[in-house]
Amino acid sequence: MNIDTKVYYDYLYAAYDYLNNNIIEPVFGHALNRPVITLSHKATARGFYVHEIYQDKTLEQRLSEVSISRPSLRNDSLTILSTLLHEMIHKLTFELNTAAKSTLVTGYHCKNWERYMKQVGLEPVFFNGKIRTKVSHNIVEDGVFKPIAQKFINEYGEFPLAQGEPDPIKESNTKTKSRPQFYCNNCGTKFSVPKSVVDEIIVTCRNCNTVLECNNE
Repeated sequence: MNIDTKVYYDYLYAAYDYLNNNIIEPVFGHALNRPVITLSHKATARGFYVHEIYQDKTLEQRLSEVSISRPSLRNDSLTILSTLLHEMIHKLTFELNTAAKSTLVTGYHCKNWERYMKQVGLEPVFFNGKIRTKVSHNIVEDGVFKPIAQKFINEYGEFPLAQGEPDPIKESNTKTKSRPQFYCNNCGTKFSVPKSVVDEIIVTCRNCNTVLECNNE
């Protein structure tokens, strides 16, 4: 059976436009430009945003990326849409030029991003304090997002893709040591550090001048 993957992206673009028109523009008086929306195999986050990472050769303009990652596909459609809006709020901070310039609190999860999230009915959850690289969110029951997203789902149906069960992992007699790894969402730079210092340091990418995120599983 042939699978048309276009249906997955059509759904995400329809959701992006719907949330943009019914939440972002009414709440902030600003409509977001369309990004490149992708499905990612990244296993350490539900989604991510990269600002102006692509160049459109025809339109001669820079395009950002909004990605929904594989872990999101374990969730229901409402949660997937909340991740999409989470990443759209990142884009909003850059388009409104309110992303933080500090290397400690980056434009990724800055105070303005936190405030915008609360305005749309998503409550940020920070797992590593001021560094703000490990962040999730909860859906506010009586917030702006939930009824609008549910209306979209009622109209368009559930997101038609889910993560399948992983293949069983064969046991190995060889023991491997894993170290926390910092990585850059922009250029892919990776840097490993001892677990003993992971919560005490901030690693900055020399290429992009941004704070690297930590995969500390």
